[in-house]
Amino acid sequence: MSDHPATLPPVLKEPDFLKMLSWEIQRATRYQDFLSVGVITVAGETGFASAETREAVGRLFAEFLRASDVVGNIADILAVLLVHTPLTDATSIVRRVQQRIEEGAVGPRGAAPTRARLALRR
Repeated sequence: MSDHPATLPPVLKEPDFLKMLSWEIQRATRYQDFLSVGVITVAGETGFASAETREAVGRLFAEFLRASDVVGNIADILAVLLVHTPLTDATSIVRRVQQRIEEGAVGPRGAAPTRARLALRR
């Protein structure tokens, strides 16, 4: 993993995401800056969505974010780091992405609509 955000993949694997999370928490604490963290569970009709669907939701999130923001996998969930982002702005971003998901913008063709539950922490 390179340290430059522009070279990161759209959805980081767990070890890389946790490393980035640690860096951003330290930076936000040191500089008294905003850092919002979203935890995203993705569900299909029969429970947790497949890894393929989670990856698609993660890529969709990444399309709405700035280069400095990061999406990553942690076990069966997605997480998003919104750096320099107060909770009110993070909530707006999440709502826009959630609307796209509800419109059927992600998931395998012919599959039932994907649902995503999102929780933001500041």
